[in-house]
Amino acid sequence: IDGDNLSLAALTSTGNGSVAVTAGGTLSLPSQAIAVGNSNLTLASNGGALSTAAALGGNNVALFGRDGLTLGHTVTANTLALRSTNAAIVQNAGALDVVGTSTVDAGSASVALNNGSNRFGAGIRLTGTGITVADRGDLTINALNAGANGTIALTAGGALNLSAQNLDTGTADLALIANGGSMSTGGDLRGRNVTLSARDGLTIGHTITTTGALSLSSNNTAITQTAAALDVGTTTTVNAGSGNVTLNTAGNTFNGVVNLTAGDVQIAGNALSFGTLSTNALTANSSGALNLGNGVVRGALNGTSGNAAITQSGGLSVGGASSLNAGSGDIALTDANNDFVGAVALTGNAIAVQDRNDLSIAAVRSGANAAISLVAGGDLNLPASQIDTGTGALTLTANGGTLRTAGALRGGTVQLTGANGIALSNTLTAGNALRLNSTNAAITQTGGALLVAGDTTVDAGSGAITLEAAGNDFQGLLTLSGGASSVRDANVLTLGTLNTGNLQVRNSGALNLGVGLVNGDLDAASNGGAVTQSGALTVTGSTRINSSGAAIALTDADNDFQAAVSLSGGAASVRDRNALVLGNLEVDALDVASGAGLDLGQGRVGGALVARSGSAATAQANTIVAQAIAVPAATAAGITQQGALTVAGNSVLDAGTGAIVLDAAGNDFQGTVQARGSSIAIVDRNDLAATAQASDALRLQAGGQLTTAGALSANAIALRGGTGVVLGHDVEGASVALSSGGAITQNAGNLRAGQLGGNAAGAVTLTGSGNAIDALGNFSAQGLDLVSNRSLLVSGRVDGGPSLRLRSGGELQLSGQLSGATSWLQAAAGIRQRAGSSITAGLLSGSAGGAVVLGDAAGFVDNRVVRLGDFVASNGFSFTNGGDLLLVLANGSSYSVDAGNSAMFLSVRGNLFQDGRAPLRNGTGTFAATGQIGTQQNPIYVIGTGTQTVAAIGAPPAYFNATTVDGSLLDLAGGSGFNVPASAFAGRAQSSASRTVAFVDLSASGTPYRAFGLVRPGLRLPDDQQPACDAGDPDAVCNPE
Repeated sequence: IDGDNLSLAALTSTGNGSVAVTAGGTLSLPSQAIAVGNSNLTLASNGGALSTAAALGGNNVALFGRDGLTLGHTVTANTLALRSTNAAIVQNAGALDVVGTSTVDAGSASVALNNGSNRFGAGIRLTGTGITVADRGDLTINALNAGANGTIALTAGGALNLSAQNLDTGTADLALIANGGSMSTGGDLRGRNVTLSARDGLTIGHTITTTGALSLSSNNTAITQTAAALDVGTTTTVNAGSGNVTLNTAGNTFNGVVNLTAGDVQIAGNALSFGTLSTNALTANSSGALNLGNGVVRGALNGTSGNAAITQSGGLSVGGASSLNAGSGDIALTDANNDFVGAVALTGNAIAVQDRNDLSIAAVRSGANAAISLVAGGDLNLPASQIDTGTGALTLTANGGTLRTAGALRGGTVQLTGANGIALSNTLTAGNALRLNSTNAAITQTGGALLVAGDTTVDAGSGAITLEAAGNDFQGLLTLSGGASSVRDANVLTLGTLNTGNLQVRNSGALNLGVGLVNGDLDAASNGGAVTQSGALTVTGSTRINSSGAAIALTDADNDFQAAVSLSGGAASVRDRNALVLGNLEVDALDVASGAGLDLGQGRVGGALVARSGSAATAQANTIVAQAIAVPAATAAGITQQGALTVAGNSVLDAGTGAIVLDAAGNDFQGTVQARGSSIAIVDRNDLAATAQASDALRLQAGGQLTTAGALSANAIALRGGTGVVLGHDVEGASVALSSGGAITQNAGNLRAGQLGGNAAGAVTLTGSGNAIDALGNFSAQGLDLVSNRSLLVSGRVDGGPSLRLRSGGELQLSGQLSGATSWLQAAAGIRQRAGSSITAGLLSGSAGGAVVLGDAAGFVDNRVVRLGDFVASNGFSFTNGGDLLLVLANGSSYSVDAGNSAMFLSVRGNLFQDGRAPLRNGTGTFAATGQIGTQQNPIYVIGTGTQTVAAIGAPPAYFNATTVDGSLLDLAGGSGFNVPASAFAGRAQSSASRTVAFVDLSASGTPYRAFGLVRPGLRLPDDQQPACDAGDPDAVCNPE
């Protein structure tokens, strides 16, 4: 005994004496074997861990390490005691060979004695948390005190004898293995994953509970459950080889799949779900759902579920008879690889069984309104009784011959398949859909009726279809594929996809002709029901549709009615991918489209008309805008008519690249017309509201008012309204002609025209800010207001009557004749008037961003303007007039003409007067008149920056008030002019180098003045200021006394 650490360099014992070594600290052993024979060996490390350094041997061997034991060498003993104080006891080498009992106590620490060569002869008592023990022979557990959530792994080379106690590893695994014998449970077992394996058989007499998987195995020996229950959290795997398995305690709970490899198996559980099967006979009783998994049952299969479903997860091969009872649960064994060799008896709610070979049904009993599906890859042998699934589906498939029904069949969705045909000789009732299939063989009805609440599909390949019983009632879709076909329905009838020869359809109620091919005549009568379709129809023969006043809608774009189409009914819609010809119409509404020409016939459409032809019908264009002018010729893809059409609703006409010619004088389009084509001509005897797009010409003519209902565009546009024209949308054409018996009004949209002309009995207002008009030709109106956001050329005779307003976003060029009592010319750039043009106006006003040239010194334009006022042209102003001209202030202006600091030219053939003070503003001014220029009482007021020149005057003198803006006098010239204050007139001032006449009003100066003028050959003063004539002056002209 050492109170501190003790390290032994060597320890030798003779005479079989006992050895006891105790260290208060750590005990370190020598690297030599310590053997005490039949005596006892005690080694204690009270203050640290103890590790073997060599083999140990003795009678009673006791090893203690406070901080743990590490066994790395052989220990031989009669009894063995291994202890620590809550520290691990670990075996990492060597074997433990104990003849008698063993006691291992690690407190709350782990025990790992897992050397397969260990031998615990008289059993072992274990204490620890996490215990692993192996024994090369039989392993007897005398007692096991395991801490919480510690692994237990006990492996015996022979049998494993468990103590009569419960084992609970909590969240850790539990493994009990008897590699050389049998094993029986000694108490309840609980753990995460639990493994029980016994070579010679496994007997389970206690509860096993896992939160994870359970594995049970033997070597071709039985695995038997004798009591208690299994409660498995996840997968269960049972492998008994060829041994039988009995796990039939009713309280078993398998929460995951159960994999079985065994001989005969009896198994029970709350809800059984098998994984892979390889058994002889299998009896499975589930108090809940039963999943038969997949695999092979070499004998009989008996399965019951507690009124829950019986299913599978893969193919099943059953060598014997099968009996499956799901009570009120469903049976679903539909894997394509199933092979039920023996007869099958089925009891359940909904039942579905499939076999890749022949299928023999011994009995079938489904729940009320539950489905039955029996599918055989070969023959289907049915029981002799009637089959009735109520509202449940019924599927009977025999892929090896003809399906004959001798008794009545009843179900929800019913599907019958016979490879060599179907013969129906009794009533068949389907609460939902019905499907009848054969392979190029006849499907016939020789008795009873077909009563189908849902869709019906009949596919006879090339075989005939005859379903003509008067009592038939196909309440859903009826799809037909066969040869010559004849179908009758007592009520509403909806056809699905068609692929038949001649087709005759009779019903009483709505009729839907479906989609597909009728390779012959189509004869359909609905006796008062609407006639429709669900997809494209191709009819190679004639088509006769009679709805007895109800609607007709055959609207698929790919329809091809290759012969005449007869229509009688209410609202009608027809599409044809090729040409379509209609005759007389008496329908509530009409919607027609053709891939080629479309003839609308004649008659009345009580509602809307939609007509498309050619490329428009192919594209199914939805947005079209109308336009037109000259009468276009009809084309092969155009829209035409035979006689007058009356359309009470809106009309949509779209000929794509074809023409539209609807110009019958008696037409009456009472709603909006939308039209598109290469050329369009539409005539209406009353009001017409239209939108149109044409690549060539557009002509719209209304006996009443013509109104745009949308944009109009064409190369050439002619619009005529008997009582008026209203433009509320964009109008665009290379040439646009507007004609109205009343007003022409633009209240929205933009007018874009290369050439615009027209006439109106009322006022014309075309003032859209986006208007873009290149040229204005002949136009007359009782008031014309026109805006163009680009340069505008006036090339024709334009008569605005009481008012004319022309506004250009660029240059305004005048080469025609303009007239308007009040006229306004406006341009963002300049205004230029060409020779031959004229302006006739009571008042002319305007503005320009560039120079205004309305006649000039080089070219006199014979304008006829009475008053000129409110004209702004800061880059120069030039105007000639063929009569008197009065300068006035207008529209609140400050100047009659404002040329800014630029040159001004005014020339009149008559008098040039100013109304009071209506000043001119310029840089320099040039004036000419054949009559007077101003008067003494009303001189011509000028505010300028340079010389004012009188180029010519017929009735001198010319009177001016010409100053700068600050009141300084301006020079006046007539070639070389004079502007002389009155104070200078006392002297002699008769000489003038200029023979041009100029007159000046000096009121703007502060000097008292009297009017004076320049006359040939000199200065003429007022009479009271004239000196005596100087006869010596060579330039003087003296009148003799």
